[in-house]
Amino acid sequence: MGPYKNVYTAAEYKQLQELNEAALEQNKILKRQMEDACSKLAKHAQDLIELRNDKAMLLQQIERSLYEQKVELPVDVAISLGYCREAGMSNMHIIASLDVIPQLFRDYCSSVLNSLTVIRDYSKKLGSDDRLLEALVNGYTIEQTPAEKLTAKVEGLLKEWFDPDGSLSAEHIHQVTQQIVEHAEELIT
Repeated sequence: MGPYKNVYTAAEYKQLQELNEAALEQNKILKRQMEDACSKLAKHAQDLIELRNDKAMLLQQIERSLYEQKVELPVDVAISLGYCREAGMSNMHIIASLDVIPQLFRDYCSSVLNSLTVIRDYSKKLGSDDRLLEALVNGYTIEQTPAEKLTAKVEGLLKEWFDPDGSLSAEHIHQVTQQIVEHAEELIT
């Protein structure tokens, strides 16, 4: 093999150097763009996490708000609303029917008419339809009887005082609660 010969001319070599420098410059630009894109992606990922957390918090607030807006109704009124719903009555139809119950005898059975009467009497007892409307729109819970309220209160106190760590069985606490409530009812009556 003979001595090494320069394969490129000076002009060609200069042109290759310029192309190489241009390629290196292009690589630097692409690297900066990629770093910027990664940085923006990380920021958007963080924003997405924050939005998901905000959404979860808002859903919890909505759920609490809906529960707090529910109206507590007496058992007979809640049952009556159930009968009306089973008969296919909408909220609007229930409200509109309260003033014309006697005229509905052809359209509904006596249990629905009696239910409408219970609802109307409850509404009149309150002096306005607002509470009934709130119950129909926002939902309702069934009012606890005095015995149920006493049972819940006693059970809560027993758990708080004698079972803060949850080691007692729920059945045992329930039995003791029932005995206390029975004795209290005997004293009251």
